[in-house]
Amino acid sequence: MNQKFQQEEQEENERVTRERLARIAKQKRIEREEQARQDAIEAENKQKIAERNAFRSSVDEYVNKREKDTDRRQVWCNWLQIILIILTTATASIAGFDGISRVYVALVGFAAATLGGILSYLQFQEKI
Repeated sequence: MNQKFQQEEQEENERVTRERLARIAKQKRIEREEQARQDAIEAENKQKIAERNAFRSSVDEYVNKREKDTDRRQVWCNWLQIILIILTTATASIAGFDGISRVYVALVGFAAATLGGILSYLQFQEKI
């Protein structure tokens, strides 16, 4: 009877041990699955951050390019305005001299008027 009792007790201990090991294995599996989910979320977040940074970088490059173009065009407009001032002054000055043909005065005046029209158009386009 004692042997039977010991055998039942040993079988019960083995069953408890198997159940305990099964619970531990299940808990480890759940922890691995949770870690895998966390890793997937972290990888997705890193990808989103990288995409956002790439977009911001491309926008910054685009803005810098537009600013350079704007600065270059502003320099051209400034030079055209200086030339317009010189041509306008020259037209008024040479109109007052008797020895200069009216054709020259008309040509310089035409150039000044044309340049003034171009500058007005460019400034209008800039405001649009």
